[in-house]
Amino acid sequence: MDKNVFFKKMMDSLREDIRLTEEMKGESQETANLHVGCMESRYDTFKEEAQYEVDRYQGQINNLSNDLNVLGGFINAYNSRNPDNSVARLGNAIVLESPDQKKHQYFLAPVCGGMTIETEQGDFLVVTHKSPIGMAVIGKMVNQKVTVKAQKSCDYILREII
Repeated sequence: MDKNVFFKKMMDSLREDIRLTEEMKGESQETANLHVGCMESRYDTFKEEAQYEVDRYQGQINNLSNDLNVLGGFINAYNSRNPDNSVARLGNAIVLESPDQKKHQYFLAPVCGGMTIETEQGDFLVVTHKSPIGMAVIGKMVNQKVTVKAQKSCDYILREII
């Protein structure tokens, strides 16, 4: 399985999120520019509220840009190492089997947790190393028991590292 398919979709998604957030920031800035501030009218706080929204969008852009940089650095490091599927680690796709024999496919990544990536092998949910699933599975080998500790603990079997 070509991991670059996962990486490309994640990078594209982050770039699109940045583009959309920059658009929303611009619209909020235009709204802020249309109103007088509370310094001119003690009853009108629309300008200040719109400016807070601009600042919030800028924070989101900063976070998304940071994620994009982290992912870019990870991809460079990942592509320069020898692939090793003996233990689950960042950059691996994995298959977990739940007690009811349902199989769940995940992709371990440093960012983009919660994103679903569609592939020829099915859909993979991106999980980070900070998520309950990521923390439980990293370092495990095929056929090992994995205990995911969230609101309640659940045991899985790591069936495949791709």
